[in-house]
Amino acid sequence: MLMAMATCAVCFTSCQREDDLSEIFEGKTWYITSAYIQGRPLGGNDLKTFYASVTAYQISFGKETFTGTLGDGDTFSGTWEANGKTQQFHLNIQNEAMPSATLDRFIYNTLKRAVRYEGDANILKLYEDEANFISFSSKRSPESVI
Repeated sequence: MLMAMATCAVCFTSCQREDDLSEIFEGKTWYITSAYIQGRPLGGNDLKTFYASVTAYQISFGKETFTGTLGDGDTFSGTWEANGKTQQFHLNIQNEAMPSATLDRFIYNTLKRAVRYEGDANILKLYEDEANFISFSSKRSPESVI
């Protein structure tokens, strides 16, 4: 009996669920709600900045392509790749942005260097590393700040 339980435990832990990438990314627009810079969350006016414009601080994904918009209206685009089993993620930026604001530069550079994602159809995080990541919501509202 003990051997059967141990075998089942190994089977369940070794069978990782694979994320549905089309549900998370394809045809979705994600709105920036928060970010961590060197392990510290943004606060105050930086968070308010994300809601100053309905067309800024967002990224939209197609089947293979994406377009992002920063706060100053700068856009960038290219192709994206993700692995639903390992949560690896990468943006291949083909049309670069030239952000002038400090917050926009941080967001842009973090997205350029993103290597991993976490999320589902409602919440998404793109990680450069554990200390630098950006949080998104599928809805734009101050209540969605994470």
